[in-house]
Amino acid sequence: RPADFILIPNAALYDKIAMSDKEEKLLAALRIIEPQVRKINYLESDFGSKNRAPFVVLGSKSERVRLTSMGDGINRILTIILSLLNCPAGGVLAIDEIDNGLHYSVQKQLWEMVFSLAKELDVQVFATTHSMDCLRSFAQVNDSGDGLLIRLDARQNGDIVPQYYSDSEDIRFAVESQIELR
Repeated sequence: RPADFILIPNAALYDKIAMSDKEEKLLAALRIIEPQVRKINYLESDFGSKNRAPFVVLGSKSERVRLTSMGDGINRILTIILSLLNCPAGGVLAIDEIDNGLHYSVQKQLWEMVFSLAKELDVQVFATTHSMDCLRSFAQVNDSGDGLLIRLDARQNGDIVPQYYSDSEDIRFAVESQIELR
């Protein structure tokens, strides 16, 4: 049976983890970008609107700040971590272009969070990237050997052949040698 593909709005995903231990994991992930994030909630974006948007409270302030005003990176992390936190045990999460909107300086922390949560929640994560910085961060975090890097080679006859890098040393060598892994 083919895998089910479900696209659920972030507000609904947040509702499923609100006021649980998973909410603190989401806050920890958002702090990768903005260490001052103290609270998060989805609220009506405009008075009387049924559309809900994420708002955060920063530091000791009580003022709500709309998360979308804080840049693409923090919103990207929100979507990735909400999706991961809502995967059922034994489930699979596919993330296209995991590094999209993220500065290279935070990618290692995101990979650490993804590795940790995937292991804790028993979720298998498949992520694509075209970024050597993202692959370098992946290699740095993959010391445990839990991650697998798969490169797809296109052959002249049109076949697509996967090349597997499972050993963390092989992955690190491939990245440092800038072998075309995309």
